[in-house]
Amino acid sequence: NKNNGTITLEDGTIYIIGDFTNTATNIGGWINTGNTVEYKGAFSQTVAAIDYNNLVISGARSLSPTITLQSGTVRVAGDATFSATGVGSWTTTGNTFDYNGTGSQQVGSFNYNNLTISGSRMGSPTITLQNSGTIGVAGNLSLTATGAYTLANSGSTVNYNGTGTQTIGAINYNNLTISGARTGSPTITLQNSGTIGVAGNLSVTATGTYTLANTGSTIDYNGTGAQTIGAMNYNNLTVSNDKNNGTITLQNSSIRIAGTASFTATNVSSWVTTGSTVEYNGTGTQTVIAMNYNNLTISGARTGSPTITLQNSGTIGVAGTLAVTATGTYTLASTGSTVDYNGTGAQSVAAINYNNLTISGARSSSPAITLPSGTVSVTGNATFSASGVGSWTTTGNTFNYNGTGAQQVAAFNYNDLNISGNKSSNVLTLQSGTIRVGGNLTLSATN
Repeated sequence: NKNNGTITLEDGTIYIIGDFTNTATNIGGWINTGNTVEYKGAFSQTVAAIDYNNLVISGARSLSPTITLQSGTVRVAGDATFSATGVGSWTTTGNTFDYNGTGSQQVGSFNYNNLTISGSRMGSPTITLQNSGTIGVAGNLSLTATGAYTLANSGSTVNYNGTGTQTIGAINYNNLTISGARTGSPTITLQNSGTIGVAGNLSVTATGTYTLANTGSTIDYNGTGAQTIGAMNYNNLTVSNDKNNGTITLQNSSIRIAGTASFTATNVSSWVTTGSTVEYNGTGTQTVIAMNYNNLTISGARTGSPTITLQNSGTIGVAGTLAVTATGTYTLASTGSTVDYNGTGAQSVAAINYNNLTISGARSSSPAITLPSGTVSVTGNATFSASGVGSWTTTGNTFNYNGTGAQQVAAFNYNDLNISGNKSSNVLTLQSGTIRVGGNLTLSATN
């Protein structure tokens, strides 16, 4: 019993070949400034859960031994070095590793249980995530450091590799991986306050049955070069920053967005969308942003009579399929928007209400473009400029010009053609060329 007294580790290096056993109680504190403790045995060792300045785990280990981080908290105010070789396994169950310095520190590449970065930082230091190897976290990552500091992540990878429930902390990562063979149907939660920044790649490779909970979260792909947007379920998805002529690739599977999409990245050389599907699957109000999609889906069981808005600046390009499968009572607001079916092959135009509708693109192999059974309504202008089309299929389709302002009826081969809506004394123009109607022509427009 130290009766609240302090224990001082002298300046210099304390080498431990065997075990460090600490059974003292009522310790007032550890004074370790300038000290290094180095575990350099040849066999198994246990690293005591105490306060260190510098901690080194080294040595050429024999017979594939186990190195154990003691249950409890290992605090390191300086540097941690994991350089031991020949280790059979590292045991970290129940351990928390806390980088609690007041200045610059490097978080070493190692498989941690719980990882904490704390401390009252002074002098605008840098906390660096090691840029070689992987920082594995089987439990929780907690960033509670205070003061003005920079979190440097260039080149680093953080891997949440637990087997159960985990929370992905809202910090700026370089590469972020979510892996691990999950058992017991756990929940992996994206932290719902703050922003999870990803400057490199996001990879979700966890196996087993688990739930990815994203309510309230935001993931921001904020790198300054080429990036790939991972196929997963997002709440809010942001793509930001100057990409310096890099390419942004949408992974060729389903990218689901339940909240808000914000693509504000600049200096993007190209967006690669081949094989991808972007699905707006929220339950409330959403805006479909103007960009070039491969497949675009608007789904979700909508509640509370929300509005789904097609962005009214820019063009929503669709190279593949546009599917509107949302259920419930909602309004599809298209004012000011343009949807352009701009693929190079066969396409089917969704039967919805458009503002401006364009069908463009240099088509290969003489494909068919289909106006589906049902009604395609256009409140603005329709443009049929696609080239190389083998055939236009309009069986069962009604094309309805239902705007309230001036409209031009495009020269095209229609099935049924309706001209409706209160035109408010505006002019209706028939485009030069030939307007053919294979079915019924209905003129119900007023004023």
